[in-house]
Amino acid sequence: MALQDRFDGLTPVAVGSPGHVWRARRRDVGDVVAVTLLDREVAEQAPRVAVRLAQVDDPHLVHVLDVVNDEGRTILIEQWVEGATLDRTIGDGGEISQQHAIATVIGVLDGLSVAHENGVAHGDLRPEVVLIESATGAPRLFGFGLGVPIPGTAARGTPETISPEAAAGRPPDPRSDVYSAGCLLFWLLTGTPPFVRSTAAAVLDAHVRNPMPWLPGAPSDVRQVVRSAMAKDPNARYASASEMADALHDAASRRFGEGWDDVSALASRAAGVAAELGPVAARSQGEDPTASPVDPATGTAPLRPAAPRA
Repeated sequence: MALQDRFDGLTPVAVGSPGHVWRARRRDVGDVVAVTLLDREVAEQAPRVAVRLAQVDDPHLVHVLDVVNDEGRTILIEQWVEGATLDRTIGDGGEISQQHAIATVIGVLDGLSVAHENGVAHGDLRPEVVLIESATGAPRLFGFGLGVPIPGTAARGTPETISPEAAAGRPPDPRSDVYSAGCLLFWLLTGTPPFVRSTAAAVLDAHVRNPMPWLPGAPSDVRQVVRSAMAKDPNARYASASEMADALHDAASRRFGEGWDDVSALASRAAGVAAELGPVAARSQGEDPTASPVDPATGTAPLRPAAPRA
């Protein structure tokens, strides 16, 4: 069945891994949703993840509504949330206050905690899969279990935030997500990922072998939280996402005082991005989605390799 037979108002939103995304209205239900035609390299993982997350309705997760297998294509249907991805909200300069960075990562950890309780690890945490809701400024996670192969390696995910065990080709678990959350916080606090190298393979090797670089400008308590999260040995990290969230909240409260976690300014920034650029640019991952080779009538397109991220 063609996508146009299931949905009205198909509007291209994003192009890239893990697939091509449209904003649309479901004909049978009438709600506005995000429709992702998944790349073949991640399509096999989607049904298992969708079954576990479909019953979860949490303010820090984009709600998975359904996954459809149709004539060899896998279509992921998710809640549509007005806002912009974290990378778009921050902008090219990567500027974000320490309070907003910490509050965002705590929200990400809250979402991870719920997913972990339902047996799902994310495995590809990065700014592009964190949606900042324009109404509240709260982060919502999506893209669980959809990490793509990293060219030239046995790993899946994103080089900048991958855990040492995932870099070695082992499946991620909740402690892997804790490591990635530490990398994400490092990235937000400094404007650059923890390890910057000339190739993806070199970045993976740094995650495995090199200690966490110095985190300049951060309060010492926050620096220690990041250091614990990014321990090379999974057993030396926080035992859970919720434990890391509690440690971060305590550290920030001691440093910044009452009301430090107000993210209304982030809500305004996300709303501004969405209003200025529209839903397409607010979520685009580096390619022009209006030039997508996917035909929504057939859902077919040539499979393109994932763009290098290092």
